Amino acid sequence: MFRCPFCYKTTATFYGLVIHVETHIKYGRCPVCDEEVRNIKHHVRAKARQGGRGHKVLYGLLVRARSYCIGDFKKECRDLAYKACEVRSDGYTSS
Repeated sequence: MFRCPFCYKTTATFYGLVIHVETHIKYGRCPVCDEEVRNIKHHVRAKARQGGRGHKVLYGLLVRARSYCIGDFKKECRDLAYKACEVRSDGYTSS
């Protein structure tokens, strides 16, 4: 089970969480830093590369590629997002 880092909705699969997170980026406002931006995906990628953990998690959720065909940075962000949003059996997130 996975929990959204922005509204705490839970989904059964990581892919379900990926689909859900898109609801938070529809209006051009970053859910991590609340900055209004033109292109949310470019903004998140740039901030993630600067080292912001929240932006790395969001970028990991926005990466639309299979794990076997993504670069190291995308994979790092995807793995971080997976660990940060995964709900353990005791109901808490892993990180």
